Amino acid sequence: MENTARIYGNEIFFNFIEIDYSEVKNNPNLIKDIQQEKLAGFITKNVFSLQEVEEIKTALANIPQEEKRIGPMAELFPLPFTSASDSGDRLNAYINKAAALQKHRSAKAIDMLLTRFEQFFTAVGHPFEVQVTRLKNQGAACAAGNFRSFFPNKGGFYVHCEYFIQKKAPFYYQLVEPLSQEGQLSYLVQLQNSEVGGELTLYNMLWKDIQDKEKQEDNEYVIDKSGKRIYLKDMKHFSVNAQPGDVVVFSGGPIWHRVEDILGTKPRITYGGFLKFTADGKGLRYWG
Repeated sequence: MENTARIYGNEIFFNFIEIDYSEVKNNPNLIKDIQQEKLAGFITKNVFSLQEVEEIKTALANIPQEEKRIGPMAELFPLPFTSASDSGDRLNAYINKAAALQKHRSAKAIDMLLTRFEQFFTAVGHPFEVQVTRLKNQGAACAAGNFRSFFPNKGGFYVHCEYFIQKKAPFYYQLVEPLSQEGQLSYLVQLQNSEVGGELTLYNMLWKDIQDKEKQEDNEYVIDKSGKRIYLKDMKHFSVNAQPGDVVVFSGGPIWHRVEDILGTKPRITYGGFLKFTADGKGLRYWG
């Protein structure tokens, strides 16, 4: 593949494409193409206009600060799925926080965001039945996604793949309706770029070969199945640099990736989450 303004590097070793939102209706099998490994991912440009992006950011800023989780590197809303536990207060807290996003659907921009994603996933997710994931016992809907505002000059997001996160946060997958063990995808809409950094870096490293790290937050090396250290500086990689209003969907389950350090004065703001196929192979479910 040739470099573009959004996808670039010395070698684009995965099939990662760009498409305009106006072309989606003619490409309804994009997620199925990822499932079948014909694609590693795609950027859909102009899913949201720049005016709509500003409206979403304003709605996010108007959500009370006490409803957000402030971490060392980022501010999150609602509570991410990794906080879910199998019982008690943590589960109730997760359910309440998941419902908080729906509560703010009264804001026009939040409703527009959630509705647009329902339409988007239905458009690119043929022939699957697309819905937000639900907890199997309580029947409550999980959060459709979450907002992440990465603070400048506090780092980025460490190298990982979603199967690694799944390994570290098993409770969630026990709580929800039956999902396939394979084929997890990641998605995000870019709402604000940082001045420097913040690119999504994809490495030529797959879960089948590399399944561990010594420290979760480390960005120096990962560990392959034989126990050997694999240093990131020695691995092929390329960048995906979405622009405000773009939606990125990619095979985040098996592909190791990271968000580069956020530099400058502006936070990197995204809304996103994950997708999986149902255990019976007929459905596609998404959550944050």
